[in-house]
Amino acid sequence: MLKHKPFQRDVIIRVMYKKLLAKLKSLDPKQRAIAAASILIIAVLIVLAATQLSAPKRSVAAYCKVYTQEKARIAKLPGNTYPSLLFDHPQNNASEFAISLGRLEKVAPDEVKPDITTLKSLYEKLHKDPSQMTSISFAADPVDTSLSKWTSQRCED
Repeated sequence: MLKHKPFQRDVIIRVMYKKLLAKLKSLDPKQRAIAAASILIIAVLIVLAATQLSAPKRSVAAYCKVYTQEKARIAKLPGNTYPSLLFDHPQNNASEFAISLGRLEKVAPDEVKPDITTLKSLYEKLHKDPSQMTSISFAADPVDTSLSKWTSQRCED
């Protein structure tokens, strides 16, 4: 690999920039517009890829932030069929809890991620088969209680 001194690298970049500008100036207006749009699209795609590929940070602070947002979202939805200690507001649609838990799962610290994953899968099962409410509630209750207690100790409402 060629190694350039910082000054040489700057000169090379300036020369490439001037050549690119010369090529762009030689294009007719329609071709210039296409080139500018292409460059803009590529820049937007790079920014989107960078933001999507960067994994969210797992921390208590990130968890509490998402929890507060999801608790507020859940509170605005109508319902009284499926309870949740964690969100402290019952829902008619169990998948709403699963959606919120999915968002929490992305930022949850490792110590509670298994509980969130378990609870999310139970709400997904409940959404698919509401007749299983009794058996699912027996499985979900200890996890929901534990997660609710952990959250209330670490996140201020």
